[in-house]
Amino acid sequence: MRKLYAALTMLTFVLIPILLTAQDVNVTGDWEMTVQSPRGERTHNIHFEQDGEKLTVTMEGRGGEEITGEGTIKENKIEWSITRSTPRGEFTITYT
Repeated sequence: MRKLYAALTMLTFVLIPILLTAQDVNVTGDWEMTVQSPRGERTHNIHFEQDGEKLTVTMEGRGGEEITGEGTIKENKIEWSITRSTPRGEFTITYT
């Protein structure tokens, strides 16, 4: 199971078509994210709230539950982490 999550993290590709300029980046709003994993392609709904470089992220989990996380946006790089609890313990996925 951990190998799957590690592979998911490494293979995650976020499609965010933004024209980036040094001062005008704002990703606040609803987005769709497509993830390539060993189990195939999956699409998730994401909501970003941006305050300067700080991001608050709300994602839809596999079971439809809301998952929240925090991250940053600097220049043309977005990164956030989500921590999930499972019967086998907690794990964190970092998206870039």
